Amino acid sequence: MPSPMLTSALLALGGLLSAAEVPPDILLMALEPPPATPDLYAAYAEAGLNTISVAAGPEFETAAALAAEAGLSVLVANPGAMEGGTAACAALAESCPAIAGCMLGANVTSADGDAAAQLEGLKHLDTHPLALAFISMSNGKGPATAERLLGTGLNAFGLRAFTLRRDGSEDRAGYFDHLARARELAGTHGTRWLGFVQVTETGDFRFASESDLRFQVYSQLAFGARGLAYHRYWLSIPPEAWQADPAAGMRRSMVNPITGERHYTWENVAAVNREVRALWPVLSTLRVNDVFFAGDVPPGMRPLPFGNHPIRAITGQSALVSFLRDADNRDWAFVVNTVHGMQRSAQGTERTLRIQLDPAIPPVMEVDRTDGSLKPVSVNRNEMYLTLPGGTGALLLLTPRGAGSGEAQARPESAQ
Repeated sequence: MPSPMLTSALLALGGLLSAAEVPPDILLMALEPPPATPDLYAAYAEAGLNTISVAAGPEFETAAALAAEAGLSVLVANPGAMEGGTAACAALAESCPAIAGCMLGANVTSADGDAAAQLEGLKHLDTHPLALAFISMSNGKGPATAERLLGTGLNAFGLRAFTLRRDGSEDRAGYFDHLARARELAGTHGTRWLGFVQVTETGDFRFASESDLRFQVYSQLAFGARGLAYHRYWLSIPPEAWQADPAAGMRRSMVNPITGERHYTWENVAAVNREVRALWPVLSTLRVNDVFFAGDVPPGMRPLPFGNHPIRAITGQSALVSFLRDADNRDWAFVVNTVHGMQRSAQGTERTLRIQLDPAIPPVMEVDRTDGSLKPVSVNRNEMYLTLPGGTGALLLLTPRGAGSGEAQARPESAQ
């Protein structure tokens, strides 16, 4: 069981999170979070992140209390190391509003037995809190490892894969194959899938440009991700190493670990998270039925078949479209401009897509990325044009003829 002091300290902060869902409906987090200080946790929250992992151990109480003060939900990292083990973690998740669940591993491989052992401890409990792990895709055994853990009680997962290479190339086929596998695993097991977003430089892989970042976020949401995990937020670097090569340091961490200065990657994550939060009240109610591509179709993915869906065709350099449906059986589409690249801005990769609609779909509404409201989109002779920044998506309500545009316009508050 957790210590009475820890439980009391976190319960005292419960009012700070009373308006928030725990766990949040969408988990927005960063791997390798900052040290536990009020200023660093406040900056983390200002980036639009709502969940943070805190290592079990002697400093957990202090860090978790600071997270709650910053309005963050907490995942107990390595819960088996907590006094009382996984049962203590589950008890905290039940009694303390700041605790969203457990983080069983950030880079789980097929040979890693820790996550499985902690799951074994959780599944014998009366309550089963959120249990999250990120599965390594580096050795080809990731899907099988994910399948095994999901079959034994894991209820939230991400597939950890780096695809943006330092030389400017990318594993485009592998990236979309990972998304398709994640969507399949989440659907089969009825679990939450968190998209893995490469942000900072590591090994042979580059830091994400603005268009790279947006491409990852919007493509994974279009495939059905129910959360996002950015890699990485913080990298401890000795002051002398930072001074020797400050430019390299800025590529490896979203903030300066010496001064706390926020880098452009932090700014880019904060900006896209504002859009995700605006879209999520609507997007969370939708179910992805199918995903297709137009223009440059990645190997192994399917081109949009003409005439089989509410959007009949998309003309553009490179785009994906997912078709979704809501509880009222209305059709939606998530159209993403997938043009992006190393050191390329969102504006520099902006493209206009020509979209041909089924003749039965004249009124179209778009969920505004700034405030979540519904706004009309101009359609002329069953065609519309969408101009989107690089890597960015548009969430569209496709109203069938006969439903009337008034019905869609009368429901914009549902998108707030």
